[in-house]
Amino acid sequence: MRTSAKALVVLMPLLLAACNESIIPSASAEVTMAAPSPQVKVLPLALQETSLSEQFVGKTQAVDKVDIVPKVSGYITERLFTEGEMVKKGEVLFRIDPVPYQIEVQRLEAMVEQADAQFQISDKTYRKAKKLVAKAALTQIELEQLEAERKELAAQVKAAKADLERAKLELSYTKVTAPFDGVVGASRVSTGSLVGPESAALTRLVSYDNMYVSIKLNEKQYLNDLQDKMQRGEAITAPDIRLQLANGTVYRHQGEVNFVDNQVDGSNGTITFRIKFPNPEALLVPGQFVTLTTTNSQGEQKIVIPQSAVQEDQAGRFVMVANQQDLAEQRYLTLGQRLGKNWVVENGLQDGERLIVEGLQQVRAGQPIEVIQ
Repeated sequence: MRTSAKALVVLMPLLLAACNESIIPSASAEVTMAAPSPQVKVLPLALQETSLSEQFVGKTQAVDKVDIVPKVSGYITERLFTEGEMVKKGEVLFRIDPVPYQIEVQRLEAMVEQADAQFQISDKTYRKAKKLVAKAALTQIELEQLEAERKELAAQVKAAKADLERAKLELSYTKVTAPFDGVVGASRVSTGSLVGPESAALTRLVSYDNMYVSIKLNEKQYLNDLQDKMQRGEAITAPDIRLQLANGTVYRHQGEVNFVDNQVDGSNGTITFRIKFPNPEALLVPGQFVTLTTTNSQGEQKIVIPQSAVQEDQAGRFVMVANQQDLAEQRYLTLGQRLGKNWVVENGLQDGERLIVEGLQQVRAGQPIEVIQ
């Protein structure tokens, strides 16, 4: 009896251990639960008509600009404009002392009268001599001499009249006038100054009705645009050109290309375009730096995606798309211009594909995903 009790005491731990093993499963028997596919939101892609634009920094330039230089010599007697004000074409800006030129005109007028009087006498003598020759009262040689004198005096009359016209022209030059409408600059001379054709400019006149802005377009880009339009059979139209001032204000008048250079700048491979802007309010001043935005008048069919969907690594910019099997797929892109908060896609995506726009942090390439439109 004692032997049985001792055996029972020894067997109890073994029985308890066996029971525990039968109740608690081993690690190898644990059931592994599959992780759920991440949910993502997608954006179906479609081609849309897009007007592409480019920006250029340019500098305003006056259509007409001239230094006012006197054509005759003399002393300035008057200045008749207000510096910095608008003047009209033909308006008198300066007066040069006209007295010496008036005297010259009077002298030459007398010379014309004297030459004309001598011609009249010679002409009458010649006419009478022709009649005498017909009556044999005068030889032919004498008649020819009288005719030569008459022609010489007629030439002298013409020369005297030409000198008179020149003197009158020089007299008119004593009024220094504006050659076109514009804003006149500061006067560089004072009343009483001696000026002449070889002296420095009296002032500068700048037109304001219109203003030029020149930009340089890359030769390859220019040719590519032309070739693309020609291949598509499209008309080559001028782009929509807008101007932005230095303070961010968009200029309300549209510009138009009025000149394209006839050669490429060999130093940088660009072609110069000149745009003309109307300037009725005189907001544009020569020498301003402005920003030009050119937009194609005919839109192009492009895929546009939100900027927030674009990621970047060492290989470049990419996006994630959901393929037909609802697997995440990585696509590297060639991007074009930015349009606000969007990118224009040049290469890498196709019409009808599904772009993942939300849930990107949980997605890896090749991973199953649950798509939410």
